[in-house]
Amino acid sequence: MTIDVGTDVDSRIAGAFWHAAVPIGIADLDGNVLEANDAAVELIGIPADRMIGTSVLVGQAPDERRATEQVLESLRAPGAGPAALTTRFRRADGTVGVVHWSVTRAPGDDPYVVAVGHDVTMHRRTEQALRYQAQHDELTGLPNRRRLADAIDSALGHAGPIGLCYLDLDDFKAVNDRFGHRGGDDVLVAVGRRLRAVADARPGLIVARMGGDEFVALLPQATDDSLTATTTAMANALADPVAVRGVPVRVTGTVGAVLATGTNAGELLAEADTRMYEAKRTHRGIPKPCAAAARAWRLRAAGPLR
Repeated sequence: MTIDVGTDVDSRIAGAFWHAAVPIGIADLDGNVLEANDAAVELIGIPADRMIGTSVLVGQAPDERRATEQVLESLRAPGAGPAALTTRFRRADGTVGVVHWSVTRAPGDDPYVVAVGHDVTMHRRTEQALRYQAQHDELTGLPNRRRLADAIDSALGHAGPIGLCYLDLDDFKAVNDRFGHRGGDDVLVAVGRRLRAVADARPGLIVARMGGDEFVALLPQATDDSLTATTTAMANALADPVAVRGVPVRVTGTVGAVLATGTNAGELLAEADTRMYEAKRTHRGIPKPCAAAARAWRLRAAGPLR
């Protein structure tokens, strides 16, 4: 089937089709492209003659392909109302765009569908950026307190205890006093990078920055062994000095750990925080694995603060 927009509709409407600021495409009920206006060609970056006859399903991800097939199926029924669809596409230059389509069936003996698009690529990117900023610490790029609380609440909805390791860097004020806040930030970034590596090596583990010099590791479905192993890994992450303006700085930290079920994020974080301060007061070493509901210990890296 061929749609000749210039003769099938009023010439003024044809001009509006070809020169509209928004992308417009025409396809048969099987999804084969019949026409595409100038805005659609510019958006996708593929010449019109290459698009004609091509299925709209080509290059779509499986989930989007199913959604498109469902829209086409719904529009095959005479009198079917308009449908909405959002799809990603790969431009000729390799970049990926996102378009929201309003799809309508044109009546007649030889029906077809008209899709009017709205490029929402920048809107989606802005949404993603805002969502990332809302859930991540600006300095270290680690998940923030809000993201951690959501993850804890989610983990509590599954069977088995979860573990929290609440890390507070020792005498961090001394770093700020000697190197200034920029030097302190350098230390926090370095520690955050090392703790991220700890998380990356352990599927399911999340390490977040609570603010200041405090970090928390979340272990979904934790055990005594996994909690102790994580604490050891955090200790090892602090073992090497951090270079601040060419000066090696030894960093130590104190951890409070809890292994619990059936509570909420706020209570668990408060408990871990309490255990951490208990460890600071008692300076206890790393204990052997035990079945206690809450434990605390102090991590030490060799050497004094320099």
